Amino acid sequence: MENSFQYLNYLTDTITKTTRHLHEKQLTSIQYFSIGLLERFSKSAISLKLLLTNLEDQKALEYSVGIILRSSILDTLIVYNFYKLLLEAEDGNRTQTEKEDVIKPFCDLVLSDGLSHTLKYVKMANQMNVISNESLLHVYQNLTTNLSSFFEKYENDGLEPILIHKKSLNPTSLFRTIASTPSMKDYTAIYDLYLFFSKYDHYGIMYFELSKQSFEEKMSRINAAIELLIAPCAMLHMALKIYSPEDALLTEQCNISAKYLHDHIYLPLLEKDL
Repeated sequence: MENSFQYLNYLTDTITKTTRHLHEKQLTSIQYFSIGLLERFSKSAISLKLLLTNLEDQKALEYSVGIILRSSILDTLIVYNFYKLLLEAEDGNRTQTEKEDVIKPFCDLVLSDGLSHTLKYVKMANQMNVISNESLLHVYQNLTTNLSSFFEKYENDGLEPILIHKKSLNPTSLFRTIASTPSMKDYTAIYDLYLFFSKYDHYGIMYFELSKQSFEEKMSRINAAIELLIAPCAMLHMALKIYSPEDALLTEQCNISAKYLHDHIYLPLLEKDL
């Protein structure tokens, strides 16, 4: 578990420096996408440290650890898909604008994902007389005003706003994209951990199968999952460097995160195989 604490401390320290640097700056959707995920990894790391510190004395805390890791692993799967596009954008002699055209639609799609669920919920709530027509229109107006870049022009006519990005992402489609990309086959091992920790979040008979596993088995998976969080941190910092030209601090943060990934994850694994 010592390595896990080192990884979690690294995540919080590194990401905090990055988020403070970008705080209150005007961000593009690619930057916003990247910094939002980094913040989630940092906040998860803070919570995981607190839980793991007390885990030996209160083993029931392992359930909360699993809930957090399920979310973080799904975020990691999203970052892997983002990284695939990042590499594609860098392959060739594209201009900065052309690179953004490869990356930005995915970022916008992910960022708008929760909006479709919100629209479905408020519409259902209105149909079930939980909220009034006036309240429904108010929600529509707020969403289309505050998040106008995600919607087609809204006429304030009471009809459901139309999202620009209608496709919905799910873990299976994210995994298929990675699994069907030869250069990213090594990343597909993440799905086993996602399936394991999803049992914490989705109640069903498989939860009971999970609960029967030994504490040592669960800890092995917890440590493996925490180690996985280092790579997306480096990938997101790379994106911030590329799409924040002439920002010396982000370049430095990118170099630091890439070096940490090499020295503490990839290099030890290479040495282990020798």
